[in-house]
Amino acid sequence: APHAAGEVVQYLMGDASLPGDAPAIVPLVPARVLETRQGATDRTVDGLFQGAGRVVAGGVVELTVAERGGVAADASAVMLNVTAVGPDAAGFVTVWPCGAERPLASNVNYGPGDVAPNAVLAKVGSDGKVCLFTKAGTDLVVDVNGYVPGDGGLATLVPARVLETRQGATDRTVDGLFQGAGRVVAGGVVELTVAERGGVAADASAVMLNVTAVGPDAAGFVTVWPCGAERPLASNVNYGPGDVAPNAVLAKVGSDGKVCLFTKAGTDLVVDVNGYVLAG
Repeated sequence: APHAAGEVVQYLMGDASLPGDAPAIVPLVPARVLETRQGATDRTVDGLFQGAGRVVAGGVVELTVAERGGVAADASAVMLNVTAVGPDAAGFVTVWPCGAERPLASNVNYGPGDVAPNAVLAKVGSDGKVCLFTKAGTDLVVDVNGYVPGDGGLATLVPARVLETRQGATDRTVDGLFQGAGRVVAGGVVELTVAERGGVAADASAVMLNVTAVGPDAAGFVTVWPCGAERPLASNVNYGPGDVAPNAVLAKVGSDGKVCLFTKAGTDLVVDVNGYVLAG
């Protein structure tokens, strides 16, 4: 799973661009911008946001990212690696632009005592900040790897849930669609509409997703690809039995504005959308 996340970052930084000179994302030498572990010194790139101690259950960190670690003052979004270190219980981290309402979405899912990382594309909010909510008490570590310029070709969104298979779920997705249908069977495929949902443009060529397998029956993987194309020999999320396994996925949009998700083992699937690539 960490390898797959790295591939996503590499694709975004190296290949996604608009006609002309405006890059979709500007790569940076990774820089630490948050390190909560108590007593930590000389851990962040500028000595800020370090050593304050664990974030309490239900706590929120308002993290300044603009003009830190090479991020431009007018960056519209940042590419982060967010890690929960030693959580007290199972839970999740949600990252969203400060100044907006916290969405029903997750970026990092963890169990007690885990060291759980994930790549996160986060829209920058008021005063150049992103907010991080944690369900359980935990330390948090955040590194920045790149940013989206104000005129870049990667449109970022407040995270929005577009798939929630857990049976009986209501009011879980952004528009009430694709929710509560129950577990996806082993070898099953979900044809998920992403265009014109959660702020995604009708003609988006790709979407930035957070895909989570919840409680798989056995070890396996999830593959995400554009509907209408042949399923590739690839994996985006790798899981073991009973895991809650997330990963960031850049997915090309296929026919009828859909992406397809295949799962090797029976599992619930949760998908949040964080941004999209403009067509053209």
